[in-house]
Amino acid sequence: MGAQKSGTKWLRQYLIDTGDYDDGGLWEPHVWDGLTVPELAHFRLSRPDADSPRRRLRWRLQQSPEAYFEFFSEVCAASGATMAGDITPSYSTLSAATLLDVDRHATEHGFELVPVFVMRDPVERCWSAFRMQSSSGDDLGDVLDEEVEREFVDFARSPATELRTRYDRTLEALADSVGSDRAVVVVYELLFGGGGLRELTDRLGVPCREAAVSTRLQVSTVLPEPSGEAWAEVARFYRPVYERVAEVMPVVRARWGGYSYL
Repeated sequence: MGAQKSGTKWLRQYLIDTGDYDDGGLWEPHVWDGLTVPELAHFRLSRPDADSPRRRLRWRLQQSPEAYFEFFSEVCAASGATMAGDITPSYSTLSAATLLDVDRHATEHGFELVPVFVMRDPVERCWSAFRMQSSSGDDLGDVLDEEVEREFVDFARSPATELRTRYDRTLEALADSVGSDRAVVVVYELLFGGGGLRELTDRLGVPCREAAVSTRLQVSTVLPEPSGEAWAEVARFYRPVYERVAEVMPVVRARWGGYSYL
C-alpha cells in the first residue's frame, strides 16, 4: 500500500528473493486506485492497449474482482508460491470501503489479505518524490536557490502529493477495514536499520535477511537539501500526519527529523 518513495520496490525484490512470493511480474498495476479514487481515475483504462502487454494486463485486472484474483490464483498455481501481491504505492489512498471490498473478494478466492504499509518521514518522502519528478535533476548544484525551494514547497503542499502523504488517513482506513492487528505497518527508517525488517518478516512469515538492507533499490543521488525554513513549512503542513503517527508509533519522534520543525 505504499507509501510512495518508501522502499516499495526494494520490498518487492526482497519478497521475490524469498522464493515464497510471486506477483507474475506485476508492478504497480493501479487497479483499485484507478477504479475507486477519483483523483487517480486516469489510471483506469477504457480499452486494452494492443502495443503494451503491461497495459493490456492492467485493463484485464480492472474488469472485475474475479479477473483480478483469478490472475493471482493462476500465478500461485504455476509457481507454487504461497504468497502473491500487488505492490502499488498509491493504494495508500484507498478508502476503508474499498479495502473491505478487496478483503471480501480475497477471502472468496481463498486468499488472506495482509495490507503492508511503510511510512517515511513526510518531509523526506516529499523531498524524495520532488527529486524524482524535478526536471532540474542533478543540476541543482551545491545549494538550492530560492526558486527551487519554492517549487519544492509548492510540490509538497499540492493536492497530488498530499493525497499520498496523509498517513493518518491511511491508518484510519486500515483500522476501519481489516483492523490494525492484521495490517502490517512499518517505519521506513527502521526498515533499513532499527529492527523494522525483523518485525516485517515475522509478520509475513518469511526469513529475515539483515544483509538485504544494503541492497536498496533506486537510491537517489545525494543532492543539496532545502533550507530549514522550507523544511519547516512542509512539516507544519503535515502536522496532522506527524501527530497521528506519533500516537500510534511513538518511536517515530526519535527517527523523523520533521518533528523538530513543529
